[in-house]
Amino acid sequence: MVTISAGQGFALPSLVSERHAQLLGGREAITISEGRGRPIFILGCPRSGTTLLSLMLHRHPRIAIPPENRFLMPVYLKRERFGDLAVEANRRALAEMTVTSEWFGDLGLDPSTITDRIVDEAWTVGSAVGLVLRAYSDRFGKLRWGDKRPYYRTAIWLIRRMFPNAQFVHIIRDGRDCVASMKSVPPWDELGFSARVRAWTEAIDRGNRARDDLPADTYHEIQYEMLVADPEKHLSTLCEFLDEPYDEAMLSPERLADTFVPEHQTWHVRTRQEVSTRSVGSFRDRLEPWQLRVCEAVMGERLREYGYELTGAGPPAPEELEDFFTYARKQARRVRRRRRRDRTVSYPWPVADMSVSEAQLHRQASALRSEVASLASQRDDLQKRLTKVTESRSWQLTAPLRAAHPKRLTSAARNRRPRGSGGSTGPR
Repeated sequence: MVTISAGQGFALPSLVSERHAQLLGGREAITISEGRGRPIFILGCPRSGTTLLSLMLHRHPRIAIPPENRFLMPVYLKRERFGDLAVEANRRALAEMTVTSEWFGDLGLDPSTITDRIVDEAWTVGSAVGLVLRAYSDRFGKLRWGDKRPYYRTAIWLIRRMFPNAQFVHIIRDGRDCVASMKSVPPWDELGFSARVRAWTEAIDRGNRARDDLPADTYHEIQYEMLVADPEKHLSTLCEFLDEPYDEAMLSPERLADTFVPEHQTWHVRTRQEVSTRSVGSFRDRLEPWQLRVCEAVMGERLREYGYELTGAGPPAPEELEDFFTYARKQARRVRRRRRRDRTVSYPWPVADMSVSEAQLHRQASALRSEVASLASQRDDLQKRLTKVTESRSWQLTAPLRAAHPKRLTSAARNRRPRGSGGSTGPR
C-alpha cells in the first residue's frame, strides 16, 4: 500500500495499491496481452516494401496485419479533446471519431459494433486503438495483431506510450529506389523531390536511434533487397524475432493482395505478383542525372552503411542541393514545433492499452480519484478554518495564558459543555 500526497504538509490515507496510484498519476499501464503476444508495428520509408512485408506477415496463421489505416496517430494527438475516458460520453466521442475515419472502412468491421465495444471496454486511447486492431485479427481467427504505416517511422515513441510492449519491424530499401518509386505515388508525386529524399534519410536516422535505444527484442531491421532475394531465410529470422514459428504460407503474399490491398491503391500493383527482384536497382532508369547526384550526395554514408554501392554520379552543383537543404530545415522546425506542442498537452490520464481486467481496475481508480479529490477539498477547508482561528485577535491575546497553563486549558476545553445543552455546569 502507498500513501498519496495531496499537498505539502498533508498526506491522504493509504487508499489504493501501487497499481491504483499508477493510474491516478496518469502513467502508462503495461498491456496484459492474454495470450495474444506483443503487437507488431511495421514502418519504413514510403515505397520501401512495407505493404509486401505486411502481406507476408498476414499470411502467417497467427498474425493479422490490416490495410494501411490512419486513425492511430490522430487518436493519440487529439487525446486532450476526449478528456477522462472514465466518462462514458468521452468514450463515445472517441469511438465516433475512430469509426468515421476515412480509412476505417478498409478494415471490414461493423462501425456500430466497434462503437459499442469502445464505449464498454476502452478506458484509454491505447485501449480504443488496440480494440479495433484486435477486432480485425478476430475476423480471421488470429491471436496476434499489428499494424503497418510507413509514417510510424516518426512515431515510435508515441506508439510505445500506447503499447509499451510493442515490437517494431523496420524495412529498409535502397533510398534511390524509394525516391524513384515515390514519384508516382500520392502525395509524394506532388510534394516534390526534396520531400522524397528527406523521407528516406529521416527513416534511416530515426531507425538508427531506435536501434540504439530499444532492446534487441523490440526493434528489428530487414532489408528489402535481401527479403525478395531469399524470402525464406529472412522471414525465418523475422519469425525468430517475433517469437513465432516460421510458416511457408508467408512466401506467397500475392495470394492475399486482391483481397487485402484496397483497389484504390493502384500503386501496389506489384503486390499481386510473385515475389521477385525485378524492381531492385530500378532507380538507374527512373532518376534524372541531377537527381541521382543529389541522392548520392545526401544519402551516401547511409547507403554505404547498409551495403548499397554508389554509382559515382559525381558531386551535385550547389544550386541542385539548395532546395533540399531549405526543405530539410523547414521540416526540422516543423518537427520541433510538434514535439513542443505535444509536451504542452495537459492529459493526466493513462494512454496505454489495457486488458479488460485492467479496465475494471481503472474504473475503481476513477472512483478513488474522486474520493481523493474530496479528501483534498476537506483538507483545504480545514486548513482555512485553522488559519482563521490562529490569526484571530483572541487567539493572539490568549497566547501567554496558553503557554503558562497548557494542561489546565486543555482540561477545561475537554470538560466544557456546549451552549444551550441545559443542566448544571458544575459548582458555582
